[in-house]
Amino acid sequence: PCEQPAYKTLGSPFGSKDGCDDILIKKVDKIASVMESITNFENDQIRYYLFSLTGIYARYNYWLRTVPSSHMSKALKLLDNLWLKVAA
Repeated sequence: PCEQPAYKTLGSPFGSKDGCDDILIKKVDKIASVMESITNFENDQIRYYLFSLTGIYARYNYWLRTVPSSHMSKALKLLDNLWLKVAA
């Protein structure tokens, strides 16, 4: 990765470490309200079903496959915290 500002290609950020992290943090902030509302359901199966239907899991998986983990450390911490709330 280069030290230029990050940009998105096919929904995946490329570029500097901080730039990639900033793009993904903005994306995580957008999906946080959906994930927070999913946690309101008491049934674990319903929470997981809603989580899988919203496409959040697919995006999460795509980012894990296309962005180096060193370039999304802050965003991963936010996503992990949100995921733990849904899975709890």
